[in-house]
Amino acid sequence: MPKVKDESSEKAAIGSGQGTGEPVSPARVDPNGTPRPRLVVVLGMHRSGTSLCAHVLNALGVNMADEPVATPSNPKGHWERLEIVALHDRILDLFNRGYFDPLHDLPLAQGWWDDPRVAAIKRDIVAFFKPRLVPGMSIGFKDPRTARLLRLWQEILTELNVEVKFILCLRNPAEVARSLNHRDGLPLDMGEYRWFIYIAEIFDRLRDAELCTIEYEQWFDGKGENAAKLIRFLDLDTGKSLAAIAGSLSDIVDERLSHAGPAPRQPDLPLVRDLYEAVRGFGADPVARAKTVRIVDQFRAFQQLYEPMTREFEVLSQAVVLEPARSWKERAPLRQMAAVIQFALRWRRSRSAASGRRRSTIGSDSGNR
Repeated sequence: MPKVKDESSEKAAIGSGQGTGEPVSPARVDPNGTPRPRLVVVLGMHRSGTSLCAHVLNALGVNMADEPVATPSNPKGHWERLEIVALHDRILDLFNRGYFDPLHDLPLAQGWWDDPRVAAIKRDIVAFFKPRLVPGMSIGFKDPRTARLLRLWQEILTELNVEVKFILCLRNPAEVARSLNHRDGLPLDMGEYRWFIYIAEIFDRLRDAELCTIEYEQWFDGKGENAAKLIRFLDLDTGKSLAAIAGSLSDIVDERLSHAGPAPRQPDLPLVRDLYEAVRGFGADPVARAKTVRIVDQFRAFQQLYEPMTREFEVLSQAVVLEPARSWKERAPLRQMAAVIQFALRWRRSRSAASGRRRSTIGSDSGNR
């Protein structure tokens, strides 16, 4: 894939592109010279402005959803393709990693994308998009769960033979955690950790992809720069000035969605702070880019290191039967389960240590003989 664009340094005119008679990018045509369909993929952690970004993209002419589906937590709509969300949920549920599952933040099983059940769902995803793809036209989707499933999506995008454009919605992880706590009752430290998992997954798979980063806080600066970045990145022909675009999107970009206090919060977890700062400069700053890659690689290595403990944790968690719950607020028994698992792990460690001491004593006695 091509290298990351530094969108912040681009000064292209708003609306320049295919509609002005410029040649079509080589990435947009197949070997026969036929324009390829374009698939716009909006990525990001939950509560990071993915719905807002998808709504704006739809207003700019990219078909992002059939039904916006407004809810109390998202009054202007989620702008998701419900069929894709449902298929993603089916995959995650196969491995006990559903969004509200206590194990959601753990890595998926080794080789999960080759599971025959996943292969069947993959065929359903391909079948959903194929009739909707039109040569030379743009269509898109957003679902934060995509971050956990990018290994599979790389295969899907190859099979669809599309020009893919990735957009990353980025928000201060402390604000994400606060929003998740308000909506789902997720503890603040777990919210920050979940943000870290999603962002690490994205940059593990897409570090060399062409990526446009849209910061949530910049939607509310009144300058329309986020919309301008999207237009430049996708080469959309709007024929409007930046001021006109900002005005036309004023009903979508509602200041009340900001929820920001007078002083921005800082993430409590140091590694989360480090990754957030690095990712913000990923496209423009080589030092930030190298730092992002280093953090993600170290985290991947650590995940491999504690994989045996992850398996043990999952086995023990299955021994505790919980009633289905819709949110963390409804899961008081979860804390009891955690206490049981912690006790079981301590017991196993103490038994292992005692066994080791006995073996050491036996070896010592044998030597004395």
